[in-house]
Amino acid sequence: MTKAPPSPLTLHTTIPAGCFLHPVPDDRCAPYLTEGQFAVIDCTATEPIENELFMIQFSSWQSERHRSIVQLTRTPRLLGRNRDIDGWWEGRPRQPVALAEVKSYKTMDKAIANVGLKYGPLALEGIRRRIVGRVVGWLLAPDVCVLPVDRAAVMERLP
Repeated sequence: MTKAPPSPLTLHTTIPAGCFLHPVPDDRCAPYLTEGQFAVIDCTATEPIENELFMIQFSSWQSERHRSIVQLTRTPRLLGRNRDIDGWWEGRPRQPVALAEVKSYKTMDKAIANVGLKYGPLALEGIRRRIVGRVVGWLLAPDVCVLPVDRAAVMERLP
């Protein structure tokens, strides 16, 4: 089993129904999304899919809400320090990595650092609560859009 790249993203010229735009602030999601683009987020697609890009929302210890684009990975029972780990992980998009490579690290901390796993493992319900929507495409700039964006209406639809 390998960490595969996400499905190809589509260049949109309008904002599809049920979607909103999110600016890509840097190249952390390269080569899939790069700085200056706007990710098209489908807020009706909230079911986790392995290796796909999703926007997640979480709160910091200061109760500030944050949003980030991550690639979801499901780990089948990796050996942790005192328990087996089975669940969903969030991480930045990376090149495919063989599961055998992950298992070869002597500690989970080293595996997490080298494979790009950022947060997890999360149970299915836990990951569902964090997902805002799936990344389905991108725009170069918002002025390319033909449809106006009603920010209030988009915010009402978000969890």
